[in-house]
Formats: sequence, C-alpha cells, structure tokens
Amino acid sequence: MTVFKTILKILNRLKGMLILYTVMLISITMINQTADSNINNFEESKPDMLIVNKDNDNIVTNSFINYINKHAEIKNIDINDEEKINDAIFYRDVNYVIYIPENFGENILNGEEPIIEYKSSGDQYATYSEMLIEKYIKTILIY
Repeated sequence: MTVFKTILKILNRLKGMLILYTVMLISITMINQTADSNINNFEESKPDMLIVNKDNDNIVTNSFINYINKHAEIKNIDINDEEKINDAIFYRDVNYVIYIPENFGENILNGEEPIIEYKSSGDQYATYSEMLIEKYIKTILIY
C-alpha cells in the first residue's frame, strides 16, 4: 500500500506535466488524422523482357507467353542476332531474356520440368522475372 501512495504522491506533483503531455499527444494524433494524406496505390512494376521462342505453337507455350505479357513489358528486338540481344541487356533496354526450348509445352504436359535458358542484367527486375517464370512452371506442373 505504501508503494501506491508514493506513486500517487509523485503523480500528484507532476499533474501539470502529465496533462500537458496528454494534451500534446492527443492534439498531434488529431492533426495527423485530419490532414490530407497522399494515399499511394500499389502499382506493379513491370520488367522489360525478351522472349526467344524455339517451340512450335503449343497451348502451354502460348499461355506462358500470355502470362509473361501480363506481368512484363515484352520488347521487340531482333532475336536472330545474339549481339543485339547482348547489347540490349548491357544498355538495360531489356532486363531478362527467356529462351523457350523446343518441346517446352510437351515436356510440361508430360510432367517434366523443362530447362529454360535465360540471360539477365542481374538487377532486381531480373530477379522478379525469374520468380515469375518459376511460379508459372510450378503452378502448371501442379495441374
């Protein structure tokens, strides 16, 4: 009981400071609540990608390209010239280049995990692109 009496004596002496801090806290909270806040909406950043398709027209391959097209910007660069592709990666015109191998769709339909070759710029967009591809392949293999 003596402890509580001592605490109450201390609080009684510092009553003015306690009231001041409480009023300041409430007023700052009210100002923050009423102020116009710029709410930023999430906007997905889309990496620049290039697709070199060596597979024939296949439902799985076409759906893969459509999936990539939804989540990335597909660039049009001459895919027959490897030097132009390397220059595009070097100058950051493209973050990620996907080489879709032959029989890509058939291998996935047979339950095999295909080996996709790629070139990347090594930045965060390239890592994001790789995660997109892995997610698609894992999901399609589950089905």
